[in-house]
Amino acid sequence: MPGFHFKYSPSASHRWLRCPASLNCEPGEQTTSQAAEEGTAAHELAERCFVLGTDAADHIGKSINGFEVTEEMAAGVQIFLNTIEDVKAELGASAEDVHSELHIQHADHDNFGGTIDCLIRTKSKIAVIDFKYGQRFVSAVNNTQLMCYAYLARDNNQDMILKIVQPRANCEEGPVRSWEVARAPWASFVDKLEEVISRTEHPDEFNAGDHCTFCPRKLDCPELIQLNTQLATEEFTAVGMTVEKAAELLGAEKAIRSHLDSIRKFVHGQLEKGRDVPGYKLTEAIGNRQYIADEETIVKRCKAKKFGKRLIYEQKLKSPAQLEKVVGPELVAALTERPLKGTKVVPASSSSPAVTRPSAADEFAESA
Repeated sequence: MPGFHFKYSPSASHRWLRCPASLNCEPGEQTTSQAAEEGTAAHELAERCFVLGTDAADHIGKSINGFEVTEEMAAGVQIFLNTIEDVKAELGASAEDVHSELHIQHADHDNFGGTIDCLIRTKSKIAVIDFKYGQRFVSAVNNTQLMCYAYLARDNNQDMILKIVQPRANCEEGPVRSWEVARAPWASFVDKLEEVISRTEHPDEFNAGDHCTFCPRKLDCPELIQLNTQLATEEFTAVGMTVEKAAELLGAEKAIRSHLDSIRKFVHGQLEKGRDVPGYKLTEAIGNRQYIADEETIVKRCKAKKFGKRLIYEQKLKSPAQLEKVVGPELVAALTERPLKGTKVVPASSSSPAVTRPSAADEFAESA
């Protein structure tokens, strides 16, 4: 059902599975961005290539939804198209087994459905392939959006393969990431999913977290308001900061930042409408300096002051990411490395391997 917004949308499942109360909220104003519209154009290019049987490069220079098909967009879309062919060959699937831009809906729940970028379905296996043109890293492991698609598309006990194709994300795993769904996490996911979608009403028990980032009603969320107020007024005991308290605060960091960002946008909108906001005002946002003369004029003026081209121009090697777009990943891989720069703190659920350090007690025992 193209263009229809499902209440239980797979793309928002990371939020409503963790915070079912968010389903009680009326959807806020639908907004978009240039990055999102560019992603839509890249998806449209992929669909055209799939239907017409053409390479993405054949469309370079053409316009799709107001965006020019660049070499970068064509290269990214081609990775997606190549992945479809690779999975098709791996599963021994026929052309009839491959479905692009498949609109799918639950047979018993009208409000649960979505559009799968590509589904390959055989008697023994299904593969859900999702194309992400954005640069924000998306993991295939325990990806609830793709698991929802698999749930909707599965018609028996087929094995499931989930794939994310994300050509512009800076990721050590590369642009194509896969996860073969294991039995235990699948059973847990299905239990939670069916419990949520089978309810006719959801209790108003909000659960704030990093899933709040794209929630359309985060500005009015009572849980986020309470959380921000609590953290702003809470006084630490004489004991001071503890690892438990630090972990609690870090766990709420994304939700807090996201909520404050929505508040700032709300206040900005009110001020732009001429309304007073106690303690705040509008000022001009001033950008970096930019030339008001053309390059030829700038060179002539500098030359007249005895400044030659060597002083006013600079030339430097492209970054690995920029060079890769020109010469390809193989050559760049042979010329680069990823140096270790210490450690960083990430959630325990992260797929990155943990770095362990001996405790003070262990070090003392070893030295004794």
